[in-house]
Amino acid sequence: MQKQIVESKLLEYLKLKNIKITKRGPTLIIDCPICNAEQRCIKIPNVNKFSCHVCKKKYDVFDFAKKLETEYPDNEKEQLHYMKELLNLNIVTSIDKEYTEKLLEFYEKNNWDLLPVTRLSKVPFKGHEWTTKEHKNISEWRRWVVEDSLNLGVKTGFLSNLLVIDLDVLSTPEKNEIRKGTADIKRRKELLDKRKANLEIIYEEIKDVMGEPLIHETLGGSHLMYEYDKEIPKTFIKIKDMHVDIEAEGGYILIAPSKLENDSFRKFKEFKSPPKMSIKFKEFLKSKMDNTNIKVIGDEIKDAIENENFKINPEDFELKNNGLEGCCNSSFTKLGGIFRKQLNIKQTGYVLHTLNKHLLKRPMQPKVINDMVRQLDKYVKFDETALANEIVSHLRSAGDANKTEIAMAIVGTNRGEDKKRVDNVLGYLVKEEIIVKKGTYYSAINSMIWSGKLLDVGIPVNFKVPFFNELFNFNKEDLILIASRTKYGKTTLAMNFVKKLIDQGVAVDYIYNETGGRYAKTALKLGMKDDDFESAFATDPSKIILRKNKVTIFDWVKPTDFARTDNVYSDLVEKVKKSKGFLICFAQLRQDDSFFAKDQIGQFPALISRYMYEDESGENTKFVIDDARDAKVKGKKWEIPCKYDWDTKLVHTIEELQNKEGGIKDDKF
Repeated sequence: MQKQIVESKLLEYLKLKNIKITKRGPTLIIDCPICNAEQRCIKIPNVNKFSCHVCKKKYDVFDFAKKLETEYPDNEKEQLHYMKELLNLNIVTSIDKEYTEKLLEFYEKNNWDLLPVTRLSKVPFKGHEWTTKEHKNISEWRRWVVEDSLNLGVKTGFLSNLLVIDLDVLSTPEKNEIRKGTADIKRRKELLDKRKANLEIIYEEIKDVMGEPLIHETLGGSHLMYEYDKEIPKTFIKIKDMHVDIEAEGGYILIAPSKLENDSFRKFKEFKSPPKMSIKFKEFLKSKMDNTNIKVIGDEIKDAIENENFKINPEDFELKNNGLEGCCNSSFTKLGGIFRKQLNIKQTGYVLHTLNKHLLKRPMQPKVINDMVRQLDKYVKFDETALANEIVSHLRSAGDANKTEIAMAIVGTNRGEDKKRVDNVLGYLVKEEIIVKKGTYYSAINSMIWSGKLLDVGIPVNFKVPFFNELFNFNKEDLILIASRTKYGKTTLAMNFVKKLIDQGVAVDYIYNETGGRYAKTALKLGMKDDDFESAFATDPSKIILRKNKVTIFDWVKPTDFARTDNVYSDLVEKVKKSKGFLICFAQLRQDDSFFAKDQIGQFPALISRYMYEDESGENTKFVIDDARDAKVKGKKWEIPCKYDWDTKLVHTIEELQNKEGGIKDDKF
């Protein structure tokens, strides 16, 4: 498909190379770029090739590029990428994918704290609290960029130990000409030449003090990246009459591989860690600073609400020269923020509607007040959402409970800082009318904690799920179900999962329900030792306890009543969600390789697989994937052929074995 897209740009390429195209009716004629025959190379409609009557051959855009480009690469993969860059096409080549992975590994190495940014923009993903949440998980970044097609930002300041000098030497209208594709080839070159010249002017001014920063190139200029220095604030300066932003604590910048419309300029000149800024450059920057105390209106409102140190401007109450966009009123927003600290959202709305109706000279429309109330939560933060959800979930399952019982069940103590946290969250839940207090007891109201967040749901796991990683995506709180017949080696297979996980440094819990501890013999055979993983015995799925943030393997799930299988798996899903872990369950198949009560299983696991023998020896096996929630490749059913070694007890996919034989590094499961 990508090759076809490039081939369809044949005429654009010829225009780029200043080759004259003559139109005769529906036919296009050019001088042949291959043999130079004049007006003998012809293109008919709906065909992306020219036929030369002298050469007696047909040529596409790649054939012409091979002749006309002085730096045209030899192999097909690089040719495709070369043409994509030359023609500024919006496609993602295999080289792009490799570069993206290299970028993410570089960001991980530097311990940067990244944030998701709306596709083709500079705006943080709507509703995402990027200023309060840390994101240093490469699997999460990969999902944002590769699967969700979002842009990527890096937080500057302490969180990423990063200070950025943003040299933006083209104006916004000039950059938009390139981004929107309105600049023709000549104008585009003119703008890029201007960019180069302006950068040279600034570099000439700072060359003796700038040192050797990490340089991140952009369409507007470049980012000079250094280690964070708390003496340099987030502000702006001018160098040679050109505007220069300094991004420090509280800021962020857009980074590769992000794009803005047709802008794919973001890239690093080289991969190295940002250096420490020289004292001379620091003094140079300080000498240019005149506006370090400037605050945007959003920051000013946030500070006013947090500190409650402000006076109402009487003019605001006539709705003249208001401080926010549209007809919102900054003074009203500040007041609403103060009310919201003590009132729930419904009560806050009631107060603001009352003030609006009876106090203002020209009241705002009710919709404006409603929108304002919804926005207040971005100024008044509640940082214990996870604990609140746990308390509500506990009250729904346990019924009424007093404060001590709740604290002991959720945090394991009723003393110290944890007690204060529980007390604060209980007060919040009562205020928001999510739970109710009667005497000394609390109970859950029949409601749920709603969220409009998209990126906080479904966080990718930060490890490779054995056997399945190449075909499927997995998130935290997922449940995987693997079923097999009696005596088909479920425990041996479970131990293979354990080994492949601990080899990645993953903490694993193993729950078994057969006496005799035979799993230990297999574990030793596989090369595991004491304390590589922890195990516990349990036969009743309803009584198992999953530990926080752990990968758990349950060998095996045995419902006491198959008619209630759905209740068993529903309960397991609740447990893994509450633990914020990852659960791999093994189950029994019938002798004909069918599931017991399959219709009661399907809606719960992220993946359902059967482990089956290909022959009677049990050496040739396979995973048959019956259902998967998030596949990386198209399909409805998949098979993963495997090989079992009776001597070593190892199970490998055939692909793994082929990679080993071919000398390919075995880093895939």
